[in-house]
Amino acid sequence: MAYLPALSALLGVGGVLAYRDHSAAKALLAAAGVFAISIVLRSIDREYVPAYIIAGYQFGTHFAWHLLNALTLYVVMRTTTPRYRTRSG
Repeated sequence: MAYLPALSALLGVGGVLAYRDHSAAKALLAAAGVFAISIVLRSIDREYVPAYIIAGYQFGTHFAWHLLNALTLYVVMRTTTPRYRTRSG
Protein backbone atom coordinates (compact mmCIF):
# COMPACT_ATOMS: atom_id res chain seq x y z
CA MET A 1 0.00 0.00 0.00
CA ALA A 2 2.90 2.37 0.61
CA TYR A 3 3.79 2.34 -3.09
CA LEU A 4 0.31 3.07 -4.43
CA PRO A 5 0.75 6.88 -4.31
CA ALA A 6 3.84 6.61 -6.50
CA LEU A 7 2.03 4.28 -8.90
CA SER A 8 -0.96 6.63 -8.96
CA ALA A 9 1.31 9.58 -9.71
CA LEU A 10 2.93 7.76 -12.63
CA LEU A 11 -0.45 6.75 -14.01
CA GLY A 12 -1.90 10.21 -13.47
CA VAL A 13 0.94 12.13 -15.07
CA GLY A 14 1.19 9.58 -17.89
CA GLY A 15 -2.55 9.80 -18.45
CA VAL A 16 -2.57 13.60 -18.58
CA LEU A 17 0.37 13.57 -20.98
CA ALA A 18 -1.39 10.99 -23.16
CA TYR A 19 -4.49 13.17 -23.20
CA ARG A 20 -2.31 16.07 -24.34
CA ASP A 21 -0.59 13.84 -26.92
CA HIS A 22 2.84 14.44 -25.35
CA SER A 23 5.75 12.30 -26.50
CA ALA A 24 6.67 11.27 -22.92
CA ALA A 25 3.28 9.69 -22.20
CA LYS A 26 4.07 6.20 -23.50
CA ALA A 27 7.31 5.98 -21.55
CA LEU A 28 5.71 7.08 -18.27
CA LEU A 29 2.79 4.71 -18.71
CA ALA A 30 5.23 1.90 -19.50
CA ALA A 31 7.18 2.79 -16.35
CA ALA A 32 3.91 2.61 -14.39
CA GLY A 33 3.29 -0.88 -15.80
CA VAL A 34 6.77 -2.06 -14.84
CA PHE A 35 6.33 -0.54 -11.38
CA ALA A 36 2.97 -2.30 -10.95
CA ILE A 37 4.60 -5.63 -11.77
CA SER A 38 7.38 -4.94 -9.27
CA ILE A 39 4.81 -4.18 -6.56
CA VAL A 40 3.08 -7.51 -7.23
CA LEU A 41 6.40 -9.36 -7.05
CA ARG A 42 7.28 -7.67 -3.77
CA SER A 43 3.86 -8.49 -2.36
CA ILE A 44 4.11 -12.20 -3.12
CA ASP A 45 7.76 -12.52 -2.11
CA ARG A 46 7.22 -13.55 1.52
CA GLU A 47 4.72 -16.22 0.57
CA TYR A 48 6.88 -17.84 -2.09
CA VAL A 49 10.41 -17.45 -0.71
CA PRO A 50 10.30 -20.72 1.24
CA ALA A 51 8.97 -22.53 -1.84
CA TYR A 52 12.13 -22.15 -3.91
CA ILE A 53 15.48 -23.39 -2.70
CA ILE A 54 18.40 -23.37 -5.12
CA ALA A 55 21.83 -24.58 -4.01
CA GLY A 56 20.71 -24.34 -0.40
CA TYR A 57 19.52 -20.73 -0.64
CA GLN A 58 15.94 -19.57 -0.47
CA PHE A 59 15.07 -17.88 -3.71
CA GLY A 60 12.15 -15.49 -4.01
CA THR A 61 11.06 -12.57 -6.09
CA HIS A 62 12.74 -9.81 -4.08
CA PHE A 63 15.63 -9.51 -6.54
CA ALA A 64 13.12 -8.85 -9.34
CA TRP A 65 11.56 -6.11 -7.22
CA HIS A 66 14.92 -4.32 -7.16
CA LEU A 67 15.63 -4.84 -10.85
CA LEU A 68 12.20 -3.64 -11.96
CA ASN A 69 12.36 -0.62 -9.66
CA ALA A 70 15.73 0.26 -11.14
CA LEU A 71 14.20 -0.01 -14.62
CA THR A 72 11.26 2.15 -13.54
CA LEU A 73 13.56 4.85 -12.17
CA TYR A 74 15.74 4.72 -15.27
CA VAL A 75 12.75 5.21 -17.60
CA VAL A 76 11.33 8.04 -15.49
CA MET A 77 14.66 9.83 -15.21
CA ARG A 78 15.47 9.33 -18.88
CA THR A 79 12.04 10.66 -19.84
CA THR A 80 11.98 13.67 -17.54
CA THR A 81 15.59 14.86 -17.69
CA PRO A 82 15.92 17.59 -20.33
CA ARG A 83 19.40 16.46 -21.32
CA TYR A 84 18.10 13.12 -22.56
CA ARG A 85 14.84 14.23 -24.16
CA THR A 86 14.80 14.04 -27.92
CA ARG A 87 15.03 17.35 -29.65
CA SER A 88 12.72 17.96 -32.56
CA GLY A 89 13.26 20.49 -35.32
